[in-house]
Amino acid sequence: MNCDRCGTIFSDHVVTRQPLHTPLPASGCRPAAGERLAMPLEFHHVVEKIEIWSATSDGYSFVISFESVAGPGFHGKPGYVASWRLAYRGRGAIKITGSPFKTFDEAKAACDAMLELLISEN
Repeated sequence: MNCDRCGTIFSDHVVTRQPLHTPLPASGCRPAAGERLAMPLEFHHVVEKIEIWSATSDGYSFVISFESVAGPGFHGKPGYVASWRLAYRGRGAIKITGSPFKTFDEAKAACDAMLELLISEN
């Protein structure tokens, strides 16, 4: 069976560690500028005692972490810090402009917008 988006055989996605794609948007393989993604990122809490969440889509990895000036977890300016990187390469993450955000929902929306931008540029 082939991937609807790129035509790759599903088993090849597993061998090459490429993620399976979300359903195609109505306009074709990549969303047009301003067109919403078929599915927003789904973040998962990854560490029990630290506020950090991750999501992966279309070859990109996103992380949201909560920073505070004291206490457990990451220290820095209080708020939700969002970052992204290529999912299957050993490179550092890039902080998303606007971080730290006041709420998790604002950070998540910034990640969704960044994913749309990254996809539209490729």
